[in-house]
Amino acid sequence: MGVLDNLPQPELMAIGDSIYNGVRSLSINNELSQLSAPSLVAEGLGIRGRFACPDYGRPMLIDFEKYVHMLPDVGGIKADILDNFRYWLPAPAPGSGLPVFDNLSIASTVYRDLIERTAQTAEVELRAMNAGQIDDADGVIAQLAGLYFALNTRFVLNPRGLDELMDKSAVEIAAIRKPKVLLVNIGSNDGLYSMAFDARPDIRYASARPALQDLVDALADLPAETEIYFNGLVLPSTVSNLMPVDYYATNNRPPAGGYYAEYENAFSTGSYGTIDAAQMAA
Repeated sequence: MGVLDNLPQPELMAIGDSIYNGVRSLSINNELSQLSAPSLVAEGLGIRGRFACPDYGRPMLIDFEKYVHMLPDVGGIKADILDNFRYWLPAPAPGSGLPVFDNLSIASTVYRDLIERTAQTAEVELRAMNAGQIDDADGVIAQLAGLYFALNTRFVLNPRGLDELMDKSAVEIAAIRKPKVLLVNIGSNDGLYSMAFDARPDIRYASARPALQDLVDALADLPAETEIYFNGLVLPSTVSNLMPVDYYATNNRPPAGGYYAEYENAFSTGSYGTIDAAQMAA
C-alpha cells in the first residue's frame, strides 16, 4: 500500500492555475498559499483545518512585492532570487510537512497541463534547462518563467518526491483521493490572458478546445461521489485592462451586447496591441 491509500477521503480539493494557486504580483509564498481562493472556500465551509494548501518553505523564486521595497538594491534582490533557487532545486525540496496537498493548483497552467503535467515531466524540464549548471542569479532570471513553472509543478504535485506520485497529474491524484468536492479554475492561460494584457486576438482559444474536451472527459471519469464545480471565466470585453482606443468613445457607448470599434491594452507584460470589434466578438 502507498501513502495515498492511508489518507482519509478529502472533503475538498482544488485544481487550476494561478488564481487558485494564490499568486499575487506574479509571486507565491506560504502566506499567499494559505490565503488562496480554495482555502477561503474551505474556511467558509468550516473545514479549513482539514484542507491542506502547499506549505512553501520560501517564496517560489521571486517575491516582487518584497523587491519593490528593496530597490535600488539590485544586488540584494539577485542574491535573494539565487537563495530561493538553491532552496527549491534539490528534489524533494525541504520543509514540507505533508505528503500530498488538497490544493493542486499551479500558476501558468493550461487545460492540458491538468491531465498531462506531472512531477516527472517537471523534472525532465528542469534537466533540459540545465538547472544543475545554473550557479548565479542571472542564469535563473534568464529562464525564470520555465524554472518557476517546473519547480512549482514538482513541489505542488509531489512535495516529498514520493515514487507513487512522480507520474501522476493533478486530475489523476484527485481520482485516487476521491474528494467529496473538487473545485476547478482553468482557462485564463488558454488565450484570455494574452487578449486581456497583450491585446492579441489569440488563436489559442480555438486550438485549446480539443484540450478542454480531453480535460472534461478525464473529469467525467472521476468517481461519481465527487461533485465538480467549475469557476467561470470573465469575458475579454469586461477586463479593465482593455479600453477603447478613442478616449471619447466612452461617451458613445455601444448598444447592449455590442463592442467599441477598437480596444487597446492599458498595461502589458508583452507589447502594445489592439483588438477590433469583430475580433472581440469572435
